[in-house]
Amino acid sequence: WVRENRSLAEIFPEIAGYKSGVHRMQSGERVLVKTEPTLIEPQAGEWETIRAIVEGLLGEEQSRYFYSWCQVAYTSLRDGRPGRRRPGHSMIIASPGGAGKSFLQNFIITPLLGGREADPQKFLFGTDDFNGDCFAAEHLCLAEVPSSQKTVDRIALAETIKQLVANPLQRMRLMRVEP
Repeated sequence: WVRENRSLAEIFPEIAGYKSGVHRMQSGERVLVKTEPTLIEPQAGEWETIRAIVEGLLGEEQSRYFYSWCQVAYTSLRDGRPGRRRPGHSMIIASPGGAGKSFLQNFIITPLLGGREADPQKFLFGTDDFNGDCFAAEHLCLAEVPSSQKTVDRIALAETIKQLVANPLQRMRLMRVEP
């Protein structure tokens, strides 16, 4: 009984979107997640500094989309249940260098999403098959994307991002562990 009902298939330090504790995965396996994101508790009040940063980077019209994205991302993380993510929401911010994109990601988006981020660049561009760090963070943060004029490179990146955002099942590959 203990082996069938209390054993664990795996222990993970963290999995994006999962609170600490024992969880049953879609495959039926039970896993232990050791840590969870540290969510900020929203409070009513003035936020002129944040508004100035966001609107200075995105402009007033685009900022409304950003605020909506933030609300959906935060409430999905706060109210969601493990394995029941809200797929299809991704945000890409493009602007000239030095405009504040990294600042926005590091000091507003990452804390909003629980404080954990990973750089998926090597995985997205196919230079590294190991993607366990991407599964451990709620915020996949690309600071700089290598530019390419080749259509095939751009299509490959777009398709990889689409698969990552929209597909409900993902394949995690850790070093020295079966995927």
